[in-house]
Amino acid sequence: MRWAETFARASNCGAITLWAINERKNFYKHMGYDVTSEEMDLGHEKYTRMSRKLLYNLTNNHAD
Repeated sequence: MRWAETFARASNCGAITLWAINERKNFYKHMGYDVTSEEMDLGHEKYTRMSRKLLYNLTNNHAD
C-alpha cells in the first residue's frame, strides 16, 4: 500500500480508489480508506469500492 500511495502522489493523483474483497474491508478502513456505496458481486466473491484522499507534505516547498 505504501508503494501504491507513493506512486500515486508522484503521479499527482488526488485520491486512490480500489475494489476491496469484503473480508478485507477492515484492513483498508484501518489504512484510512472510506467505503463508498458501490458493491460488486462476482458470484464467488463480493467487493466494495473504497477510496482515500492523498495527503501531500506541503511544508517542503522548493522555491527557486
